[in-house]
Amino acid sequence: MVTSFSEKTKSPKRSPKQAPAFLKEEETVELVRQHMPLVRQFARRYSQFNPDYMEDLIQVGSIGLLKAIKYYDPRRTRSASFKTLATCYIRGEIRHYLRDHCSLVQVPRRLTEMNSQLSQLEEKLTKVLDRAPSVGELATHSGFSVQEVLEAQQSWEARIHYESFDSMEDDDRDDRRSLSETMPDKR
Repeated sequence: MVTSFSEKTKSPKRSPKQAPAFLKEEETVELVRQHMPLVRQFARRYSQFNPDYMEDLIQVGSIGLLKAIKYYDPRRTRSASFKTLATCYIRGEIRHYLRDHCSLVQVPRRLTEMNSQLSQLEEKLTKVLDRAPSVGELATHSGFSVQEVLEAQQSWEARIHYESFDSMEDDDRDDRRSLSETMPDKR
């Protein structure tokens, strides 16, 4: 049987159950020790809106780190560095967890991107003005209308701080609102 060069050089596809361990146990322990700060860094970043998820995200990120170790082959000369591989797996596991478990309110991508731009602009204007900018100032400097700025801010706030559609039972904080109160009125 004649095989082509490309068939000989293809790396075999492995499912998670078939992945061989390329590292010794002590090397694995050392990689975990060295890269746990990376897991905590991503967990902090992704739990900034809800600190209650911090421990869960550290656990999920640790699973990502272990998956990266499982697939890392230091003998491959053309492979990415371990930190690059670990970053992809850690971030991926955390994002999958958040997508599957944490967000009941989905904000349209357009508003998410707009809110990201507005957040960066707000940070810059706060430094320049030495105070938080008004909605009008954000609209002027961003090129969005005042209505678009308000819509982006309200939809993002609804995503992060939803409580319930109708009631606010067991609420001891004055700054919480129900989801229906945070959504813009389109009438």
